[in-house]
Amino acid sequence: MNSQMKVFSSFLFTIMLASCGKDDDPVPAPEEPKANYTVYAGGGIRNASGEWRAVLWKESVMTQLSAVPEPAFSYVSDVFVAENDVYASGVYEKEGKRYSAYWKNGTVVDLTSGIDFQTEATAIYVDGKDVYVSGYKRTTSGDFDKVGYWKNGVFSELGTAAHADDIFVQNGIVYVAGDDQGKLAYWKNGVVNHLTAGTTSAKATGIVVKGNDVYVSGYENSSGGISVAKYWTNGIVTNLSDGTTHARATDLAISGTDLYVSGFTKNASGKGVVQYWKNGVVKNLTDGKEDDFASKMSVTGKDVFVAYTTYNSGGTSTARYWHDGKIIMLSQANSNVNTIAIKKK
Repeated sequence: MNSQMKVFSSFLFTIMLASCGKDDDPVPAPEEPKANYTVYAGGGIRNASGEWRAVLWKESVMTQLSAVPEPAFSYVSDVFVAENDVYASGVYEKEGKRYSAYWKNGTVVDLTSGIDFQTEATAIYVDGKDVYVSGYKRTTSGDFDKVGYWKNGVFSELGTAAHADDIFVQNGIVYVAGDDQGKLAYWKNGVVNHLTAGTTSAKATGIVVKGNDVYVSGYENSSGGISVAKYWTNGIVTNLSDGTTHARATDLAISGTDLYVSGFTKNASGKGVVQYWKNGVVKNLTDGKEDDFASKMSVTGKDVFVAYTTYNSGGTSTARYWHDGKIIMLSQANSNVNTIAIKKK
């Protein structure tokens, strides 16, 4: 029987069954459309020995990332998906030494040799065949942090007594957000642009570029010591919170003409409420009954994903993310999530 006849016969059989059934037979619910994206997240999980291990989640299925020999401590700071390759930046310790690194499809690539007193890889961006990782390193205990980025394993220093928190690349131009000499700043091809005066504590958390516009998320303390969630557009600041309670902006993304900023605000009970702002309008994602802290976000079309970690009174933590009104648990164990990335199918 050809395929058309099979379809027609199946259709007739379905009609006959329906006509023989009772009037009150239940009608099956329509199937939900399958997602046209894959969700990746990265962070850490604490094992039975109390040691943190770098992990990557794909659709909530966890994979532990490793190095040889097995590190005493490791975590993932950021994830980037390019074509069929998954990259995760982070750090690990082995034999008493600390390494900045990234994993490509689970295989570790060292960025430092273990001679640095302190080092950290904070974010990753892939442009074609080039892999960029922001971070810092310190040679000795009395030295200043040297902030910069690695391009295909080669470190470019941007400054000292500084910190790099995020990286973005557009048309071969490298943008790094962080702080410089106590001032929130970003670098464009090595040239620093200060966004705050340095009179109060401030931290950059994300950077994205669209056309000629540079957007930086972060937070800055008021004169009274309250952190205020903010973002900057070409150096012009926009406050997202009013300074009456602690709030932080943790990342940002652009979809079409809309600007999204993730973050959290402390409520009257001192609990963190995860949020995002769309074009400055806030949307609460958690109810404030637990202590929740947002990290990175990802937006594809109208779909918004926000990674966050919940801390309970017993000191344990749980990695989660929010999407379309739903909270997805990444791990029941003691875990945290630092980043989230979406790949369209």
